[in-house]
Amino acid sequence: LVSLCDKNKVKLLISAIESKAIIADYIMSSDLYDKMNEKHIFDALDEALGWAEDHLLDNHLGQNRYNDEISLNSISILQDFSQKEIATLQSYLSLFTCKNGDIIFNQGDQADKLYFLIQGRVNVTIKIPGQQVRQIGNLCRGNIFGEMAIMDGNPRSASVIADGKVKC
Repeated sequence: LVSLCDKNKVKLLISAIESKAIIADYIMSSDLYDKMNEKHIFDALDEALGWAEDHLLDNHLGQNRYNDEISLNSISILQDFSQKEIATLQSYLSLFTCKNGDIIFNQGDQADKLYFLIQGRVNVTIKIPGQQVRQIGNLCRGNIFGEMAIMDGNPRSASVIADGKVKC
């Protein structure tokens, strides 16, 4: 299997095997694991799919695609705003920066802001009682987040963590 993947220049991704002990034991004890050039083993299918999406985007858009800062009018929801409207909006905003691993907000926090992501990338996670924390998505520059709790008045439904340098 590994040689077939190598021959065809494709990556072998393995996910969600902990709950399938027989498969996990086989993969870890066989020479399949040792022959893998790169170990791409993920706890959940969503993580494997996220890695695959990032790998494709890296190949087509470059690995530094998150580093460039964009202007507010590059954010899709604000694209039709005039320069005057953007300037008015900016007068109500403050710049928020953080580094890799910083928690922007936690699930359950009360909402007091929404965020326009102008540089970097964030991971969105949820904690379901009795289960591990799960990453449910990631957002990159050009997105907004935190708006759900602002609109419905409920506590934050997810946590958001910086994945590298982030500006909002």
